[in-house]
Amino acid sequence: MRLPNQLVGLALLFLAAGCSAPQPYPNNPAVSDAQGTPRDSTSFYFRANDSLPADDDSENCSRSLLAASKYMVYFERPVLSNYYLHADVYRFLWLRAFDRPVLLTLYRDSTGTTLRTQILRRHLGYKPGTIPFPKSPAGAAMPHVSTAIISANQQAAQKRRTLRAVAEETITPVSPGQWQHLENLVQQADFWQMPPCRRRIVLDGASWLLEGHTRAGYHTVLRTSPAEGGFRAACEYLLDLSSARNEKRY
Repeated sequence: MRLPNQLVGLALLFLAAGCSAPQPYPNNPAVSDAQGTPRDSTSFYFRANDSLPADDDSENCSRSLLAASKYMVYFERPVLSNYYLHADVYRFLWLRAFDRPVLLTLYRDSTGTTLRTQILRRHLGYKPGTIPFPKSPAGAAMPHVSTAIISANQQAAQKRRTLRAVAEETITPVSPGQWQHLENLVQQADFWQMPPCRRRIVLDGASWLLEGHTRAGYHTVLRTSPAEGGFRAACEYLLDLSSARNEKRY
């Protein structure tokens, strides 16, 4: 299935090098404020140049990042890619074909480290539309954001207002040793040098998206049902620490 021409056009703007490194924060107030609050439901949660590898994977990666951004609206979490939020964060979004969406946020600041687990009631689909978001200025233009992304996020905002999406939410303390173990796994996986997105067609699989947010910069890695290895080990360690540890993994 081909993407709408507008989304394909947006994807072409997102082409990036095959390997990445922590990137500085753009500090763009059109995306979010300095606390990470998205400007409105049209804000795209990820870096433009994190959306595609250098080869021709526009459809696969654009669809996945669009879906992930939509779900961040449901979870009502901050944008990590735009400003440094004065805390180090690893955030894992887990979107499975047949099971509830899960978001894990490992957060460390001067007061300590916590892991927030959020699980949605169910997959909340959307249909393209033009539902206005209350905080958006009437008729305001969103530069560099496709109408497909705007429609998806506006629909997400509408559903969020009419249905409490998060079914379960827990916050648990994390020890310095556990944080360090996660950091070791991240380094062993070469997370900060991994290509942000790599094409893999899997029927009825799951999207595994890990964001890293530190003073040094930001990075995103998205894989579909990743095989055993460093990246999966880091994500699964977060699952092991969380209240979602017994959720079906694939």
